[in-house]
Amino acid sequence: MDRRSIRTEQLIKDAFINLLMTKKLKDITVTELTSIANLDRRTFYLHYKDIIDLNDRIISEFTDNFKARINSDESVRLLNDNPLSFISIILDYLFENKNLCIANLSTNYNSKITNQLLHTVHEKGVDIIHKRFPNCTDLQMELFYSFCVYGSFGIIINWIETGLEVSQQTIIIEIEHIVKATSAYLE
Repeated sequence: MDRRSIRTEQLIKDAFINLLMTKKLKDITVTELTSIANLDRRTFYLHYKDIIDLNDRIISEFTDNFKARINSDESVRLLNDNPLSFISIILDYLFENKNLCIANLSTNYNSKITNQLLHTVHEKGVDIIHKRFPNCTDLQMELFYSFCVYGSFGIIINWIETGLEVSQQTIIIEIEHIVKATSAYLE
């Protein structure tokens, strides 16, 4: 793909995410989007089939990059050193994509992005718990995992909804305290 196409796609994505921050997906039109992006409608259709296709591709790119991030050699090394660093990896990625997260996560707890994030985190999280607490039962592991992930996700949603006002480090520390305090359940 040439630079001009990449730039055009980024203009479309940025305009779309900005619209999502103020409107529901079903209320966004190609005409409005291309007007904001200062592009012709035909240009939009050279890249995307429709608004749903654009949304699906943005979500797919977001989740693919998230999976790559948490499966990278650096992330695996961090996780082996400190399992709670997983929270930092997640928050770093969400912060880097804060407008998309604000648009999708704060208003739609059942969004495709939420489901993809939770599924990806589940794969890694269960592995982390098994390594840290090898003697816990499958039931204990699933209950602890659910409590930690959905509780942490609730904290992250609150952080996003409040405009990321509290520092990322503060959120990480608070989640770590809560997870450590509840890990006694598995010991």
